[in-house]
Amino acid sequence: MWPPSRDGDQALTVFAASARNAVGCLGPAVISARLFGGGPAWLLSPGTYGPALLLGVNEDNTPEWWARPIEHPTARSAATIATVLWLTAFALPAAQPRPEERAEAV
Repeated sequence: MWPPSRDGDQALTVFAASARNAVGCLGPAVISARLFGGGPAWLLSPGTYGPALLLGVNEDNTPEWWARPIEHPTARSAATIATVLWLTAFALPAAQPRPEERAEAV
């Protein structure tokens, strides 16, 4: 990893992992917004990081298949999970606004 490679492979790997984690973070946020409305939409996204950080490592110190945030940048399972979360988010119907949100909009 250090010193950085001159051909940009490391930068591309870091960018790909950052994009994967952004998509994987926005997926649960949009899912919770569609299911619960705009107020508690932020709860599901950070809720996916806690279990991954606390429980996502095997005894041999390798990440579990479902621990997307801590997977290696080139892990295909992490990219697949992030993509499925993203696509699921946009396949769900939007939640109806809560009464207090309707009152604020008027």
